[in-house]
Amino acid sequence: MEGTTPERLTLRPWQETVRTSTARFKVPCTHRRAGKTVNALDYLIETCLECPLENPRAYYVATTMKAAKMIAWDILRGLVQGMNVKLSEYELTCRFNDNGAKLQFLSSTQYQSHRGIYADAICMDEASLQPPSAWTMVFRPALSDRWAADNRYGTALFISTPQGKGFFYKLWKHAKTSESWESWLYDVTATGLIPEQELIDLRATMPAHQYRQEMLCDFEVARMGAYFGEAMNEMDDAGRLRAVSYIEGLPVYASWYLPKTDGAVITFWQQAGEDMHCFDVVYEQQTTMPKLVEKVYNKPFNVARNYISKKHEIDHFASRISQARGLGLRFKLTDELPLIDGIWMAKPLLERTHIDTQNCEDVGEAFRQFHAEYDELREVYEDKPFSDWTGDFAGSLITLAASHNPRRGDWSKPLLINPPVRRAA
Repeated sequence: MEGTTPERLTLRPWQETVRTSTARFKVPCTHRRAGKTVNALDYLIETCLECPLENPRAYYVATTMKAAKMIAWDILRGLVQGMNVKLSEYELTCRFNDNGAKLQFLSSTQYQSHRGIYADAICMDEASLQPPSAWTMVFRPALSDRWAADNRYGTALFISTPQGKGFFYKLWKHAKTSESWESWLYDVTATGLIPEQELIDLRATMPAHQYRQEMLCDFEVARMGAYFGEAMNEMDDAGRLRAVSYIEGLPVYASWYLPKTDGAVITFWQQAGEDMHCFDVVYEQQTTMPKLVEKVYNKPFNVARNYISKKHEIDHFASRISQARGLGLRFKLTDELPLIDGIWMAKPLLERTHIDTQNCEDVGEAFRQFHAEYDELREVYEDKPFSDWTGDFAGSLITLAASHNPRRGDWSKPLLINPPVRRAA
């Protein structure tokens, strides 16, 4: 695309407030149809056009590449119309020919594959649905070498409507007290963008909790269809999302879940009295079994038992299990449960679970966001989970829950490392 320099986007008042803020990290919580994505893309384009550093880089991060293309690609094409750019729909990139800048769409689903990038500006869209480690492990470090006190690059914008008090809420709240951060809340009453008659119709046709979440930006509304949403809110209220450390002398249990991709989630637990402590995790999106075994062996503690579901002995999982055994790691197989049964079995476990907020932030967020798939035609939640990154963590929790035989009592009784063998008389 080549041509004359086009007119830039005319900003709405709330967009102007956010864009003119001098904060390095900006967290506007905004209602549906307020213009979040348009504003974000214009912010990234502005960075590409004006950044004086060599080869500027800006990234629009969505939950999946499919979502990125569906939500933002056509908007981007319209915003750069008339600019000297080269668009690639296959790569979802926009290259600015005058200065070598590039705006690229990325997915947080496979965030570990983005390690090593640098960025002058990043936008995380629907941040409430993204894994916290995508920010802390990949995108936050990517900004560090482009930041200087006398420029305005190496910055980030987080946009979303609420989905309970998860990752996005914590960023929004953190921004209230941090000097380099700023957050705002723009519901429909604050922006005035949606006519009153339309709001009346929305209130009449939307479920009340959905209207509160989507239009009034209410963080108190839990993720709709969340299996563990209530349990996680209770955990938060009771102070069981906290600093949790390894306790010397107590056995450690590793609960494994292997998705159909070459990844893994391994959560590490200890039982302290009646409580279960989740204090560490291994989360890999692309890896090999030898590397996973090495990570377990390199932990500064010994694992008393490695639990994994019986279903992993079949199909393509069998070779991975065999590899682990060849490296000396033995699994204790748990019952293969129907998924919905496993979910319901896991709920009582969460009632006495404590989760470390530093090492296991992804664990807590995944449990909070794990939700049922919604049937738009029948307007009901189905008896199966929505397929995304949260299901891998839920699978690890279900594996641990299945390791407990409910006929033996409740979680107040300790797990057995070496169960006694009953011999015939």
